[in-house]
Amino acid sequence: KAGRGESGQLGLGDLCRFEDTLGNHVLDIEIRAEGLFLSRGANAQYSLRPDPELGPSGAVIGYRGDEPIVRARVTDDAARGEFSYELEILYEGQVVDTVRDGYRYDPFTARRLPDEP
Repeated sequence: KAGRGESGQLGLGDLCRFEDTLGNHVLDIEIRAEGLFLSRGANAQYSLRPDPELGPSGAVIGYRGDEPIVRARVTDDAARGEFSYELEILYEGQVVDTVRDGYRYDPFTARRLPDEP
């Protein structure tokens, strides 16, 4: 366990509480077998769970309660210095919008490179 302002090792069942600079509660993250559960009190619970079909290395699903609201896929080719992501916005289980973006970076320094015209 870690104290305020310290890092620590967290495992299954552990809770990490985030506070603002005044000590006010901002967010809790709980590590569960199903994935990461994020909450800001009883009324707003979100979670990140592995895609049931693609697995955790294929995609992650974001949930509001038990409703899937977004699917995220990320690709990072360190040898080529190329990072990309795709977000599929979900409504009632169907994709209603897709956002794709990414950038190039120097594989040796990890610094982002300027976008190509």
